[in-house]
Amino acid sequence: MLAYIVRRILILPIIMAIVTFVLFFLIMQLPIEQRVAVYLPSMSADTFFDPEKARALIDNTIEKHGLNDPFHTQYIRWVKKTDSWRLGFFPNLEAAGIRRHISSCSSNS
Repeated sequence: MLAYIVRRILILPIIMAIVTFVLFFLIMQLPIEQRVAVYLPSMSADTFFDPEKARALIDNTIEKHGLNDPFHTQYIRWVKKTDSWRLGFFPNLEAAGIRRHISSCSSNS
């Protein structure tokens, strides 16, 4: 029984790597406009109805977060962030300062 548990624990990182790669690949199949929507705050009425402002906001966000980079570059960047438990971009957490609070609590322990 112990050998079975050890084998399962040893294979876990491989399975996790495969699952994250497949999920990242599937997300990358979405059009860039849909992927950039995760990074955008809710648009005000003047931005929403002004196509030039909306396009500029989308283009700036794409450039800022490197969403035009090749697949492998984005995947490697994301994997490097996971070692500090940054598993994605959460605008609500960033805005509320909750991420700093979580980081400070985890570094104290």
